[in-house]
Amino acid sequence: MTLRQKGTRIITVEKTQYRYRIRPDRDDMELRISIQHMESPGQTLLSGFAKPHNMIPVKSGGWWYQPVPHAVKPSIIRKLILTALEQGWQPTRDDLPAFYLSGSDIVSELPPPA
Repeated sequence: MTLRQKGTRIITVEKTQYRYRIRPDRDDMELRISIQHMESPGQTLLSGFAKPHNMIPVKSGGWWYQPVPHAVKPSIIRKLILTALEQGWQPTRDDLPAFYLSGSDIVSELPPPA
């Protein structure tokens, strides 16, 4: 299935263009990333990160989730693509299921925005 163009970005890695999309999960606790080959979209690369956050104690004895500003920079998307290719991702093959790659295994911490 091809990514919708709306809300996607384009990146060139080693002379090949890819389209990617970053979106939060339903609980807004994680970022999900989908990446496809631009010209012949086939196997989709799915990855993601837990959103950086601080846990703040509240008076009731519970905790409040406080998001920390972060950025998923093109350099991170590039690392995901290169690592996935090394591990067997075949972005132009359309007869394969999605390829899963843990973002936190590739980048230990998302950087703050510039």
